Amino acid sequence: MKIFLLPALILLLFNSCGYKNSKQQKELILHADREAPLGWLHLQLYADSSFEFHSKGIRMDDKYVGTFSIIADTLKLSFRDSVPKAISTKLLFTKTGLVYLGSPGGLVYQINKISPRY
Repeated sequence: MKIFLLPALILLLFNSCGYKNSKQQKELILHADREAPLGWLHLQLYADSSFEFHSKGIRMDDKYVGTFSIIADTLKLSFRDSVPKAISTKLLFTKTGLVYLGSPGGLVYQINKISPRY
C-alpha cells in the first residue's frame, strides 16, 4: 500500500509547487536567415530583447546568444560570450531583410513583427 502512495505524493508535490517546463516559449518577433557555404545562418529575435544566432553546417551547429537593441533603422547585437565570424554586430533593416554594416552580406526575413524607422 505504501509503495503506491509514494508516486502519487511525488506527482502531487510537483503539481502543487507549480512545476513548469524548464524551456518556456519566448515570443518570436523576427526570424531571418540565409544559405551560407555548406550550411545556413539563422537569427532569431525575441520580445524580451534576447536573440539566438545559429551557424549550421555539415559538421557543426554553433549557437550564439545575447541581447539586442534597435535604434532607428539599425539593429545592434550584444553577444554574451563570443562573436561569430559569419555576422556583424550591427545590421541595417531593409524592406526584405537585414544588411551587415561593415561587412558584405545579409539575412532575409522569414518572420518580421518589428516596425523600424527606415
